[in-house]
Amino acid sequence: MDYFFFFLFLQTKNPASKTWSFFWDSGRIFPGFFPPLICLSFLRILKAWGRASLTPWPAGCRWSQLGPEVFPKSSSMERQESWSLPAELLLLKLPYVHFFETSFGREEEREFILVKVLGQGLTAYGEVVAGKLPLYSYETTSTAWSILKEFLIPLVLEKSIFEPLDFYREAKRYRGHPMAKAGLELALWDLQAKKAAVPLSRIYGGTRDEIAVGVSLGIEDTVPELLRRIEYFLAEGYKRIKLKIKPGWDIEVVKEVRRQFPDIALQADANGAYSLEDKEALKMLDRFNLLMLE
Repeated sequence: MDYFFFFLFLQTKNPASKTWSFFWDSGRIFPGFFPPLICLSFLRILKAWGRASLTPWPAGCRWSQLGPEVFPKSSSMERQESWSLPAELLLLKLPYVHFFETSFGREEEREFILVKVLGQGLTAYGEVVAGKLPLYSYETTSTAWSILKEFLIPLVLEKSIFEPLDFYREAKRYRGHPMAKAGLELALWDLQAKKAAVPLSRIYGGTRDEIAVGVSLGIEDTVPELLRRIEYFLAEGYKRIKLKIKPGWDIEVVKEVRRQFPDIALQADANGAYSLEDKEALKMLDRFNLLMLE
């Protein structure tokens, strides 16, 4: 299954290099040299050098307010590595192989932020899970980008923070924005694991080499289509199935799924689509032996 990641970009002088980067110096912004990354199928990375120029966005590019940015405030990241932690923000877009529908609506793609940090010759990553729109949470890619750029990354640079627990304590001064905070903290955990040359799961205290995984399946156009997708993922080895539900796509749907698959680990998630007035209807789901109801 191919995933295609697309960087947001400004037009550059080098046609092979469609990205941009700013280095910060005494409050002034100026174009600098940066090895742009173009992500293709399965994160195959091509590098091309080119000097960025602040020319208009290319035709067909939907985004205008965000793009890759590099910290700290210096034109030499290599020189800064001994005393601070260079970081980069990347806004990415992932087209889905299959649409994903919840009670919020149908999505054909996902927009998200990757946080990249460098230290001691290592590169680590964290993901900000906030979406484009403030539906699931008040946080979005736009708010997270702003919080990371204006507050969290400067905090890391100012305090010379390398350890994730130190970041967690220091970041408490800023209220809210847990997804933005988690994205940077995850990158620091990844960096710590790579420095120790151990799997990230070991840093977290994990002991297993393998774990059973589940899949979350969205609302489909018909119940038979949902059943076919469940059958497919069970054949792929997934051990737990989570169904997205909403008023009108709940009791009868779960009933049919349980009838077709009586022994699977099954749960349901409504994403806040119900209220207390619906509690009697929701109690009807108890008969289907669900792991949980979100």
